[in-house]
Amino acid sequence: MSKLPAITAEKLIKILEKDRFTFIRQKGSHRFYEKIIDGERVVILIPVHHRRELKKGTLHHILKKAQISMERLKFLLSI
Repeated sequence: MSKLPAITAEKLIKILEKDRFTFIRQKGSHRFYEKIIDGERVVILIPVHHRRELKKGTLHHILKKAQISMERLKFLLSI
């Protein structure tokens, strides 16, 4: 597996929205997005801290839960 790119929460939100995740709510600096995947509701929590890059472990966990592969991530970043 190749290295994860360093991206901000704002950029990740744009990627998730391109992948048809929808905003549910916000509590403080955390935003919640959802999508139905294989008949199940998947809820993703994104910590939004002004212009700071997400930690690699946090990004990896979010992508794994959202079922977004590295290839899919690269594609969504390019469009």
